[in-house]
Amino acid sequence: MSLKRTGAVCLLAITLTTVACSRGSKRSGLFPIYQKGKTGYIDKKGQVVIAPQFDYAFKFSEGLAMVIVGGKYGFINTKGELVINPQFEAAGSFSDGMAPVTINKKSGFIDKKGTVVISPQFDMAQGFTDGLCAVMVSDKWGFIDKTGKYVINLQFQGARPFLDGLAAVKSDDKYGFIDKTGKAVIPFQFDNVAIWFFSVEDGLIDWPIAVLMGNKWGFVDRTGKYLVNPQYEAVCSFQEDVACVKRDGKFGYIDSSGNFLINPQFDTASDFSDGRAAVSIGKRYGFIDKGGKYVINPQFDSAGIFVDGLSAVSVTGKDAKDMSGYIDQTGRFVYGPMEIERVSQE
Repeated sequence: MSLKRTGAVCLLAITLTTVACSRGSKRSGLFPIYQKGKTGYIDKKGQVVIAPQFDYAFKFSEGLAMVIVGGKYGFINTKGELVINPQFEAAGSFSDGMAPVTINKKSGFIDKKGTVVISPQFDMAQGFTDGLCAVMVSDKWGFIDKTGKYVINLQFQGARPFLDGLAAVKSDDKYGFIDKTGKAVIPFQFDNVAIWFFSVEDGLIDWPIAVLMGNKWGFVDRTGKYLVNPQYEAVCSFQEDVACVKRDGKFGYIDSSGNFLINPQFDTASDFSDGRAAVSIGKRYGFIDKGGKYVINPQFDSAGIFVDGLSAVSVTGKDAKDMSGYIDQTGRFVYGPMEIERVSQE
């Protein structure tokens, strides 16, 4: 995972195998907007609270948000004040009070004052979860603590962040799970594991975890036991006790036993968030409840999950121009739509 993350409206595309949307456990109530090539933020009422002034801006985490100015990364607070000046080649969001940054093509960590607390020395770094962070040097992954000390030496082909005391790592081209001592507790047997730093950081994921065997996805518990056997072409993680899965080219939703709560029928689908999920049949997106009933009729060209009561959507305006904005849970626009000038829940 690189330190730089970009994107606009996120939705589970047919080729995705896990959620790429940030719902966020550390919500700020602020939403990025883009006007005339600059980024600012609105509040839940659609009022501009930080004027567009940054080249690019990201979601808030632990009270700070990454921004790009002149090709350099820095951080602002919720008032829009630069608290860490743009100076880094790349950066990641704050977690556990620290953020990864890149200096002279090496990754290290800063605190919320911008002080380097772990010197840049890694080829790649994720972020801290459960007090540990996955880092890579010369194509080998290991884990460090918050002092920068290796607690699990560089040895793996790949690594996922720790989630509730376990981390998925790759060895001999297979994934298994280790504990914080580096001991394998679930054998190396999976072809992939659907855990990513941003999904753990934002509270987007919990057990059971999606794993890939061959070309099919299933779900395992903390012991490695299958709760849902591998049978799906693509999956989301479990959110609000349901998971989106793809079978025979269509998306539906299952419970943790693998029973369909909403039969496969959608061309694309997202996680549930705030009791709603964005889905499409054909070219129009709407929102359903957990009974599969539309609560916002299909009418958008694209749609993201609800965050703090708002969702980023796009529509086709006059002269076939793309328009985007934010809607509330009734489907009413609280900001926009306006000619892209994008909006994003990143």
